[in-house]
Amino acid sequence: MLTEYLSWRWCLYVNVVIAVPAVLAAAMLLTNQVPAERPGLDVPGAAAVSLGLFRIAYGFSQAEPRGWTDWETLGSLIVGVILLGVSVVIATTAVSSYLVGKAVTPLVAAQAAVHGYTVAFWWAAGIFLIGARVSGTLLRRGTALATVGDAQPAAVVA
Repeated sequence: MLTEYLSWRWCLYVNVVIAVPAVLAAAMLLTNQVPAERPGLDVPGAAAVSLGLFRIAYGFSQAEPRGWTDWETLGSLIVGVILLGVSVVIATTAVSSYLVGKAVTPLVAAQAAVHGYTVAFWWAAGIFLIGARVSGTLLRRGTALATVGDAQPAAVVA
């Protein structure tokens, strides 16, 4: 509807309507709270999360050329999930918690980790699907992800 009356460029200005109030609210509501003792970096946790998400993304990328039952595909997915579980354990036992100022219990740390992984996964999946759609990967005929308009009718055997 916006592009009927204005050009498509005006669709980009919709972000300004959201961004300006968000910046003003952040300037008024957020304060700089410096802890008495600055926590260190959780290098093992960050490494486990990064490697786990990489293995999961690699496993999904290998599913199309190798198949879902290939050992490399399944192995990458399984190792990725295990590494994400390890990172939850590391987050619950880390001396330098990323939940500074909160009552950090193992349950709170695990919930924060799961929420973070879920957001990161869907963000990465969205970027992958947008890139695949733009590059035409999903448009090849005969693939499981072909669009309805590109699908070929099944042969009828009498």
